[in-house]
Amino acid sequence: SHPIESANEPLEAFCACGNIRFHITRPIDGPRRNFPDLVFPDKTTDELVKRNPADKKWWIQDNGNKYLAGTCACRSCRLIYEFEVQAWTFVPRANII
Repeated sequence: SHPIESANEPLEAFCACGNIRFHITRPIDGPRRNFPDLVFPDKTTDELVKRNPADKKWWIQDNGNKYLAGTCACRSCRLIYEFEVQAWTFVPRANII
């Protein structure tokens, strides 16, 4: 079993082979970001809406405890990752340590 982590401790992230390893902080509402196409379709959403003028912290979910995650099956993701569905987690660069 894994010990329960403190809400202030960073989360470790790594690939299966272990060659890539980094930490992310718990979600914070500091950074400002445009909406991704997971939230609003890129080609059919007005540019002003995508700019997120209300500064909604869309990447923070579950009462501030989780980052937004989703899947994509667009042609470009399928070709780049050579898999039918690609999983994404949206973590602002400011939260990667």
